[in-house]
Formats: sequence, C-alpha cells, structure tokens
Amino acid sequence: NHEIFVLSSNCHSKKIKKKFIRYTKKTEVDERIKQFVSCAGTKPTVTSFFKAKLNLKLQLKIISDFIKNNKIEILHVNNSVFSHLYAGIKAKNNIRIVSHIRERVNLYNNNFLQNYIVNKIGRYSDKIICISDNEAAPFINSYKKKIYVIPNPYDFDSLKFFDRDIKNQDEIAIGMMGRFSRDKGHMLFLKAANYIIKLNKYDNLKFSIIGVNRKQNTFKLLLKKIFFISDYLTELEKFIKKNSLENSVNLIEYTENVVPLLNYLDIYVRPSLFKDPWGRDIIEAMALKKIVIATGKDNTFVKHNKTGYLSDSLSYRKLAENIIYVIENLNSNKKISDDAFKLVNNICNLTNYKSKIENVYSK
Repeated sequence: NHEIFVLSSNCHSKKIKKKFIRYTKKTEVDERIKQFVSCAGTKPTVTSFFKAKLNLKLQLKIISDFIKNNKIEILHVNNSVFSHLYAGIKAKNNIRIVSHIRERVNLYNNNFLQNYIVNKIGRYSDKIICISDNEAAPFINSYKKKIYVIPNPYDFDSLKFFDRDIKNQDEIAIGMMGRFSRDKGHMLFLKAANYIIKLNKYDNLKFSIIGVNRKQNTFKLLLKKIFFISDYLTELEKFIKKNSLENSVNLIEYTENVVPLLNYLDIYVRPSLFKDPWGRDIIEAMALKKIVIATGKDNTFVKHNKTGYLSDSLSYRKLAENIIYVIENLNSNKKISDDAFKLVNNICNLTNYKSKIENVYSK
C-alpha cells in the first residue's frame, strides 16, 4: 500500500482537483513551479527554458519542503516538462524519481533543448515509464535498463451502465477529438469530410470535431489580427462556410466528459499530422467499440484490417478513402470493433496497470 501525495504546478479543472483529493492523502497546487514545455505539439525554445529557470531556488524549496514534510520516498513525475528541476531535487533529497513520459520528446529533430530534456530525465530518474515504444525511443540508447513501457490505463468498469444505442440508427456519425492545435489534423479531417460529401453519394453522414477551443485569449486574438496571423478556429470555420458544410459538420466545444460524445460516433478518426496512432482517445474509442481510422505506422493499438484502419499517408484523399471503405462495410466491421475492444481491455486494464506500476516502484 502507498500513501499518495500530489503536488501540481496547475489545475484548471475543479472537477479534476476533487478527484485528486478523493484518492490522495494530500493535494496541493502551486503555480510558482514552472513547466519547461517541450513536447505535445509545443516546440521548446530558449525563452521558455529561461522562463522555467526563473526563481529556480524557490521552485526547488517548494518541492523539497513538500517531499520532507510528507516523508515522500518516491517522486513520480507525471510528464517531461520538469527536466530543469531534476538535478536540484536529487541534490537536496534522498529520493527515488520515477518519470512518466507521455509524449514524444524528440519531435523536432533532436534540437539541443530536447537533448537537454532527455539527458536530465535519463540521468536523474531511477525508473522511466513510457506509454509506448515511441515515447521510449529517445531514451533507449543510453537508459535502456531504466525503461518500462506501460500503456495508459482505462477504467472499463465505468462503461458498464452506458447505453450504446442512443442515436438515430439511420445516421452515420464520424468524429475526431484532441487538443485544439494544428498538429491534431482538424483541417485534414475537414478536407476528407468535404471530399466525401461532394461525392453526393451519402445523405446520412454527420462529421464532428470534439474539443474546439472558443474561449481564446482576447489579447492574443487582437495581436494575431494586427500582425495578420491566421487564427486556427477562424480557418476551420471559413473552410466550413466556403464549402457549405454547416449542416454536415459539428464543431463541439471542449468538455471533460467526452464519453457520451464518443459513444454517439460510429467511426472515430485520429488524423494526427505527427502520425501517432496511440493515446487515450484511441483507447476510449476502442473501449466503446468504435471503428478507428488513424494516420501513422505504429500498430500497438490500430492493427490495419484487424483492430482498425491505419495509413501512413497525410493525404485527405487517402483518409477519405478509408472512411468511405468503413462506411460501406459498417455492418461487417463488428469483428474489428470487438477485437479492438479485446486488445485494449487486455493492454489497458486498470487492475493490470496497477500491478505494473507497483512492480516499477518495488524494484
């Protein structure tokens, strides 16, 4: 048994904080701890590095006091954005560090800041958990003995009482979701949708983009207008209007409770420009027995023609062809959705996940 204490640099959701409090002995949020954002679609910059380094002594004191006051023995760092703090934490505390890498650190051709992140995490971590072989890749050459590949878990019990038959059966619902940034491929998805609709072959399709950010910073929007920088949401809305897609495409705002929206879909698409066909969205879609179409090569979850459909191409025509194939073979795809469910239930089962994490802690 472990007593769990959480120290977070931010928590934008009161709902998530309440969950932390429910399952932990203590939860604290201290925004004076800075993140050096390196991945998940954000390129590391020298400016972001020095901003993270500001008041370094104070940041280390906050973390060290938290560790000592709560007699913490294992520090589980839940992503890769605190690499600038590792050396100081190790120097000031007799503690084991377990790093949990949930994003690819080397997205931008191994620039020197990414090398810094990999080296700090690799050198000062006692164990490194990666959610797939892809996240492990930057660490594998120098820190192979420290690495444990453990995919993200999913609470399948939470789906037990969920009604899967809530929508109009005459409509085919196709959707995507993800962080609202260009790399997620929203425009690629829209272009594929437009191509399919313009075929005039189907009159029962509804496309949805889940997770649209309409609450954007007013000052940033003003700066974009002044310097003629294109706003991403405006680009998407203009494309929809230009191609008369208003009745065929829904832009759905960000919500924490995505399961009902995912459950409404027949087909889930992950058109990521980073070609990373893994992640919580794919796990959730497969858990809900949706047919998954994704871009990329990695077949940990999406095994082409077995648990979904995979393409390494970023062509909207190719994406559209995959969607069309699934539309026309929807009824015969039950085995694929069932096999996908079995796969993620085996890989991401919460009970198995718990024992794997405990195994990392105990070694």
